[in-house]
Amino acid sequence: MSHYPIKSYVPRIQGNLINFRIETPFPNCKVDDILQYFTNPVKKMEYDVSVEYAHTVPVEVPMNSSLVYAKLKTIWPVGIRDFLMFTHVVKHKDECWFQGFSTKHQSCPVPKGMIRINIEETLVYFQPKPDINGYNVKVDTTFCYGGAFPVSAVAPIAVSDSIGPWVNLQKILCDN
Repeated sequence: MSHYPIKSYVPRIQGNLINFRIETPFPNCKVDDILQYFTNPVKKMEYDVSVEYAHTVPVEVPMNSSLVYAKLKTIWPVGIRDFLMFTHVVKHKDECWFQGFSTKHQSCPVPKGMIRINIEETLVYFQPKPDINGYNVKVDTTFCYGGAFPVSAVAPIAVSDSIGPWVNLQKILCDN
């Protein structure tokens, strides 16, 4: 089955930051079914082929929060990248929000030769949509990819790589 329509907005570039927004429906899905792919780094590897390795860092954090480390596969020409992100989930009635941002922690130093992506903010809103018996998911992410390449050259690569995982996640959740 083909995927459901994914709206991808033109990335905005400000200085060395890239901002992109995506909006996509998940019909016939419960929010917890979708959310597990955001809160469980191992699940992320099931649909996001750009992730080589991911895990939750075993540190004490507030309830509904986690510290996530991920190493990305090398994408020519930008080289090897990773990120360390603090995440938090808020649920209220049928609505849900997932927020994440880069952080530092002594248990996860930047490995030699690695460039750490700085995620200024990721905000995901899970909007209930009774007409499709599911959710509309809106993602707004601002990040710095790092490295020597001009951000104008990296932005199209980074944003185009962000659409594939949504198609894959729709196939996992909506085609079953």
